[in-house]
Amino acid sequence: MEKLKKILQENGYFISFFLISFFAYAIWLRAFFPGMMSPDSINQWTQAGSRIYNDAHPFLGTFLMTLLRFIWDSPAIIGLFQIFVSSFIIAYSLNFFLKQGISKTKIVIVFFIFLILPSVGVYNITLWKDVLFAQCIAFLSIIFVKNYISQEKITNSGITLVAFLTILICNIRHNGVIYFLVVPAVYFLFRIVNLKKLFILISCTVLFYIFFNIILFNILNVSNARDFLPTEFIRLQIIGNAIRMGYNPTKNEVNTLEKVMPIDEFRKLYDCSTVNSIMMGPKMNTNILLNDIFISDLNKIIDNIILNNLQYAITDRTCLFSVLVGMGPLSSQFLYQPGIYENTLNLEQHPNRRLNIFLSQYLDWSKEYPQRSIFWSHFFYILLYIYFLITAICKKNYTLLGFIILITVNIPAIFIFGLSKDFRYLYMIQFALPFIFLVDNVRKKDNPIIG
Repeated sequence: MEKLKKILQENGYFISFFLISFFAYAIWLRAFFPGMMSPDSINQWTQAGSRIYNDAHPFLGTFLMTLLRFIWDSPAIIGLFQIFVSSFIIAYSLNFFLKQGISKTKIVIVFFIFLILPSVGVYNITLWKDVLFAQCIAFLSIIFVKNYISQEKITNSGITLVAFLTILICNIRHNGVIYFLVVPAVYFLFRIVNLKKLFILISCTVLFYIFFNIILFNILNVSNARDFLPTEFIRLQIIGNAIRMGYNPTKNEVNTLEKVMPIDEFRKLYDCSTVNSIMMGPKMNTNILLNDIFISDLNKIIDNIILNNLQYAITDRTCLFSVLVGMGPLSSQFLYQPGIYENTLNLEQHPNRRLNIFLSQYLDWSKEYPQRSIFWSHFFYILLYIYFLITAICKKNYTLLGFIILITVNIPAIFIFGLSKDFRYLYMIQFALPFIFLVDNVRKKDNPIIG
C-alpha cells in the first residue's frame, strides 16, 4: 500500500493529465459511437476482418486493426486505442515539461488547448492512419527534446525506442519514409549520438525495417496492390492540368493517354484540389493501369511531358497545397469525416443523442470564421512554425529547432505527393503545435550542433 501511494505521489500529475484527457476524449466516442469512418477506413476495416492485406494503405496500420479487433470487434476499439495514445502523449509530455521547470500556468493553458481542439477530439475517434501517424511524430519530437537536453546520455533502450518510432512513422503512411533518413541525421548532427551510437540507431532501425517490411510482410502475404490508388494518378493529375492550360500532346502521347481516358476528359474533370475527379472519371480505364508494360510506357511519356514543362507540375501542386492549408474556398476543403460512410458491412453509428447534438454544434461552430482560422487553418499553423523557426535560429535555440524539423520535415513530401484537400494530411503539425510553446522555454547550456 505504501509503495502504491509513493507511485501515485511521484506520478500524480501524469495520472491526472492522462485520466482527464482520456475521459474528455471518451465523451467524443460516446457522442459518435462507434466512431467516424470514411471510404479509406472501410477499406482497411475490411482487410482487417478478412486478413487479406494489401499495401495500398500501409499494411502495418491495418494489421494493428486486426490485433485490436481480438480485444473488441468494433470500430470503437480503434477510437479507444487512439484516445489512449493521445492521452498518454499529452500526459507524458506535460509531466516532462513540468519537471523541466516550466510554469504550471503555461502547462495548464496548453492542456486546456488540447482538450478544446475540435480536430483532436474528432480525429481521436476517426479510423484514419493519419491519426496515429501524427501521434507518433509528436511523441518522437518530444523524445528528441528529452534526449537533447540530456545530450550524449541516451541509453541503448532509448535508442531502440527512437528506432521503433521511426519505423512506425515510415510504415503508417507511405510518405513517412523520409524519417528513415532524417531521424538518424538529426540525432547525429545535434550530437545526441556519437558515431558508435549512430551505428546502433541505424542498425536498430534497419532491423525493425527487416522485421516489419520483409518478415511480417511475407508472413501476412501482403500484396503490393496497385488497384486502390496507383501513384500514376498524381502524375495523371498533372497531365490534366497541362492539357487544361493549353498543352498540345503529340500523336504518340495522345494514343497512349487515351488508352487511359479521352483527352477531353482530362481537361473537363481536372480539379486541382483532389486527384479523385480524374481517378473516378466515368471514362477512366483503371484496368489498363494494372498492366506493368503499359505503365512503363505511360510513365516515360508522362516524365517527358513534365520534365519539359515543369510549370504544369508546379502550378498543380501549388494549387492543391494552397487548398490543403486552408487558402481555398470553404467548399473545397475537407476537414473531418462527418459519420460512417455508406458501406455493406452494416457499420452505422449509435450515438448518445444529447452529446451528439452538442459536439456536432461545436464542430459546426468551429468551421465558421473567425474561429475557423484558429481551429482549422494549416496556413495559420505554418506561419506559427515559421515564426518559431526564425526565433530558434536567431536565439540559437537548438532544442526548438530540432523539434520543428521533426514535425515539419514531411511537409515538402505532402506538397509533391499530396492527393487531396484533406486536413488530416497535415494533422501532425496541429497535434504537435501546442507543445511548441513549452519547447520554446526549454534551454540547453552549450551549443551542441555541429558547425
